Amino acid sequence: MKRDFVDFSLVPEHQQAIHARLENWGLSQRNHEKRGISPGFEQYQSGNVWMTLEPKTVVDQKDAQRIAKGVRELPAKQALAVSWYYVKGTSPMRARKSIGVTAEGLAALVIDARQMLINRGV
Repeated sequence: MKRDFVDFSLVPEHQQAIHARLENWGLSQRNHEKRGISPGFEQYQSGNVWMTLEPKTVVDQKDAQRIAKGVRELPAKQALAVSWYYVKGTSPMRARKSIGVTAEGLAALVIDARQMLINRGV
């Protein structure tokens, strides 16, 4: 059985602006600082010189709050799909099974959610 590949990274040209804002919202929803740190080691700093410092991404919190409000007002499936795409980042298989759609359906839900946010003036 042959399966068609769905490219979830494709963003229609007219949705590029909302896509950037949703990426900002996604960054504001994640906690990068404490991921994978065992209790008791939060303050530990390695003396290893091979580690490079990455510049911190500045998050526009006010815009992230506006997007969060818009996402909360989306229909359930679109809200789950856009949260998966921009925040959770789990596998598409897991996301589509939890929402109950095909891979094509999941991609369509993300595109629809972006368009709904544009139409609502978020």
